[in-house]
Amino acid sequence: MCRHTFFSLTALLAAPFLSAMENADKPLSGTTAEIRGEWMCTAYVEHMDDFTRDQEMPAYALFLKGIVLKDKGDAAWVFNDNCKLTARWDPEKITSILSRPALYRLKQVDGQSYLFVEWISNDVTTLQKAPCYYVLKKSTISTNATNAKPDVIGKWRVVDFVEKTEHFDPKQRSLNSLPPLRKLYFQADGTAWWIYQDNVKAKKNWSGDTIDYEPSFPAHFTLIRINDKDYLFVQWISGDVTIRGMKPWYYVLVKQE
Repeated sequence: MCRHTFFSLTALLAAPFLSAMENADKPLSGTTAEIRGEWMCTAYVEHMDDFTRDQEMPAYALFLKGIVLKDKGDAAWVFNDNCKLTARWDPEKITSILSRPALYRLKQVDGQSYLFVEWISNDVTTLQKAPCYYVLKKSTISTNATNAKPDVIGKWRVVDFVEKTEHFDPKQRSLNSLPPLRKLYFQADGTAWWIYQDNVKAKKNWSGDTIDYEPSFPAHFTLIRINDKDYLFVQWISGDVTIRGMKPWYYVLVKQE
């Protein structure tokens, strides 16, 4: 079995980290938009071929939360509690937190693109063991939404809460009383507001067809037209989903006039 070796981030930050990172900021040749961006950790495996989509887990359950690959070869390893270590990357590798290059590979699994990145631990550098892999997928949440859908932007009011979208009946609510969430506000700049009973608010982000409630586990939403009226179905990412692996239920909302 692959042993996930942990490090003291304080010690790493104090170390002479990534001397190779101090090169001039020159644009990388051969890099593509497919690789650049924010990648969210979803699994940790011994071999790339070991991974299946059933093994996905929320990023907060993993030591490494994600990797950001920016223009001009800049990169960052992102750990829980938003601790970051800067790095350099090129079309084949990213400098690891132990200053050795970590190779990566973009691979399709069941139609989904995943980035497999070597984890260079002390087992690799000292014991000469083969590296294990973090498995990452492209983050769907952006703080600068450029693909905001006009039909979603606006204020939405909760009318029901259902296990599956097909369970919703506009003529009969499935609950005797509404759950805590009461409204959702989508703004064109990618900002979203979750508004609960007693007007308790939480500011998050949204982009495309996802909205950020639990940052490492974005919730998908979809518009469904029923009897000439649009309803917004938004996944509710609860502990049953992130911890127990259950499928999310849906809030059902209608647009406020």
